Amino acid sequence: MNFKSLLILFIVIASLNFGAFGQGDAPDFDKVEKLNDVYSIGFKSYDGEFYYNYDPYVITSSDTIEIQNLNGWHLSHGYMSPYGEMASFEISKMEWVYVSDDSSYLTEQLGMLTIYLETAKILNWYTQESLQQNEFLKIEVINDEYSVGYMSHDEEFEGYGEPWILSNGHAVQIDGISANLCSLWNVSPNGKYAVFETLSMGWVYKSENDSILHDRWSAALVDLSKAKVVQYCQMDCGDIWNENNQWVNGSKVIFDGTDYSGETEFNNLISSCAGDLNKDGVMDSVVVTQDTAHEIGPYQLEIYFANSNGEMTLMSKTIETIPAQYPNTREGLRPMYGFSSISIVNGVLLIEIELLRGHFVHKFRYQDGEFELIGYTRHESDGYGKMHFTDFNLMTGARVVEIEYYSTDEPKEVKHTTKWINPLPNLKTFTPFGNELY
Repeated sequence: MNFKSLLILFIVIASLNFGAFGQGDAPDFDKVEKLNDVYSIGFKSYDGEFYYNYDPYVITSSDTIEIQNLNGWHLSHGYMSPYGEMASFEISKMEWVYVSDDSSYLTEQLGMLTIYLETAKILNWYTQESLQQNEFLKIEVINDEYSVGYMSHDEEFEGYGEPWILSNGHAVQIDGISANLCSLWNVSPNGKYAVFETLSMGWVYKSENDSILHDRWSAALVDLSKAKVVQYCQMDCGDIWNENNQWVNGSKVIFDGTDYSGETEFNNLISSCAGDLNKDGVMDSVVVTQDTAHEIGPYQLEIYFANSNGEMTLMSKTIETIPAQYPNTREGLRPMYGFSSISIVNGVLLIEIELLRGHFVHKFRYQDGEFELIGYTRHESDGYGKMHFTDFNLMTGARVVEIEYYSTDEPKEVKHTTKWINPLPNLKTFTPFGNELY
């Protein structure tokens, strides 16, 4: 359901069920909607032509304050901020345009605004046009300067994704969050940073009748002014900001908002390669960079398509496909793996990760407008006389597992199985170590 349909649905429901919000029998209002235990919204008038209420007021137990400067817009469904002091409302305006005495047509505009409830002051105002026709399924208030809008909804796992930061009529997608589920967790006291809980969740199909639910949780700390993830955390992430704008876990500072300049970038080139990824006869480019100043040393993978004029277009960017160098921070336990190389072979992007006694490779191919995982190979010694080899063709479902004994004369063990994965994993949301198959 798009933004327009959703808004019309809310208008109809609100007009038919005004008593469901409590306080519906307030004496001076045609309709009252309860927002939380402190604030309600009251409407003094009703438009019978378009079936909506107008002339809104913020109501508390001791006061009523008119919401002014709406200029013909009317409010419908409201979303509360985490701390309950602000609310975002879907807004719409319907007007007849008269071409002549006998000809007219109805126009409708849609949008969203944020209100500071204590004073009934409008803080932010977004129209459908100002948001460049982005259709947000849900908008949450962050503070008096920022809100977050979600472009997608996962019905199976009942959550929202594709978050955008909204501010002063502009919308920018958050750079660095690719999980299919995302929610606002906490905001720094200075209002410059927000922590989002992200969850990559989906089914991995071993066969038509056998599947595994894969999930990967992390906390993403976002610089709101840049709409960009500045730090990820997966273990011992803490849950509170202190008064110094530091995100902490007990006595350990996870992120220091007083020292962060907002300029940390993936500016250290680690690896690059060239090859024709989209079969147009022109050499494309793949680049891996690292944020060496970051506490976990994340890697960023960027894929650029080239045209015949030599111009490059960014087609994909992710910080999740290659595991960070210090996933447990520089002071934590070091992982027994690390990024090795990237290459392009026969139009397929290969990403190799070193292990303590071996390596594995993920193979991505550009097809149907996306980079999808089509293959996985792994070579690894257990250190006790066995060499393990795995080759998984996700296009055919053929999976081969071999065990070779290099310290004895035992014969090689070979096992063939078929495992169907549908849909194929997408590079944008893919994370390694997510399951036992690839």
